Amino acid sequence: SSLDGKWQPDDRRIADYLLGDISEDELNAELPAAIQYVAHYFCGMKRLFDGDRSVAKSLFERCLESTVEGSFEAMHAKTELELLAK
Repeated sequence: SSLDGKWQPDDRRIADYLLGDISEDELNAELPAAIQYVAHYFCGMKRLFDGDRSVAKSLFERCLESTVEGSFEAMHAKTELELLAK
């Protein structure tokens, strides 16, 4: 992600996935291994929006297992898991 307001290639691919222009498999294949946690988080959110709570939970857990501590995705994946547990 970029803080200067310019889109990075990875940001565009995440947007493409959220808009339905590429599949979850395509997103996972295209993002570098070092930021797979980002794909897990956004795929989890999309699955949650689509009503697939069990797969969303699994993706949020995978995000937390592979994330950079303190990242946006880690903080929000943790929150979503807490909400799913209720």
